[in-house]
Amino acid sequence: MDYDEAVSFLVKKFVKNPSIFVIYTNALGDFPDILENPIKLSCGDLPHFPSKKKGCISPKLIFGKLNHQYILVLQGRYHHHEGFSMEEVIFPVKIAYFLGCKKILITNAAGSVNNKFELGDIMVVRNHVDLSHPFAENVWKVLSENEKKEKKMYDVNFIDVARKLSVEEGMDKYIRYGLYAMIGTSNFKSSEIKVFRNLGVDAVGTSMVTEIKIAAEFGMEIFAFCVMVDKGIFDYKNYPDPTPEDVSKALEPKKKFIQKLLLKYIRYCDKANVIE
Repeated sequence: MDYDEAVSFLVKKFVKNPSIFVIYTNALGDFPDILENPIKLSCGDLPHFPSKKKGCISPKLIFGKLNHQYILVLQGRYHHHEGFSMEEVIFPVKIAYFLGCKKILITNAAGSVNNKFELGDIMVVRNHVDLSHPFAENVWKVLSENEKKEKKMYDVNFIDVARKLSVEEGMDKYIRYGLYAMIGTSNFKSSEIKVFRNLGVDAVGTSMVTEIKIAAEFGMEIFAFCVMVDKGIFDYKNYPDPTPEDVSKALEPKKKFIQKLLLKYIRYCDKANVIE
């Protein structure tokens, strides 16, 4: 894949190189209107970005300024289970890094395994396990020494900042902290849920870990959280699968907090500001 041409194209579009990369899940709707003079680009129109596949929503790139930071946002993402290669999945992260991003905030939609979690809860990722298809690991055949030494991937300092913010905003009962597992495709059956729980997994999804791994490989500072759009249950007669309307209703009250969390993260990354 030609990274140089893609980077050169974007450099000409942007007034400055971004320092922070955000992957924003479509489950939360459009990215909040918080950036100054945003530039919005369809990834399908950009050189060497993966082509749109039938039935898939094409991601968008959004560039803009907030406080003293220039931000690059990927609205949506490429999924391996939708037919994209692993190299295509991580392509935007590599481009963001080559453009100058040193920090990354990653969000995704997940299903809760922990029976204390509720639909619409937000889980800050403390660690992850990769339970996706084994052949997907071919892209990681050359792992960094940092990862082999179990380098901490997640920004533990901002996890503490997020916890304090949730208390200040009265949202702490909706904020969880736990272990995320990535699986190869959208399977979420009773037998699998039992296995996940036995492993100590709190939430599962079909994305994010590949992006986290390449970001860690590049030494980017990582903060990640999931929004619960499904709930692991065993009694389907009395507890049917949530409908899209159920998910939307559960997430709506959390969106204002998520916007504040994004703003807090940008200020946290901004050396000119002090987080109280």
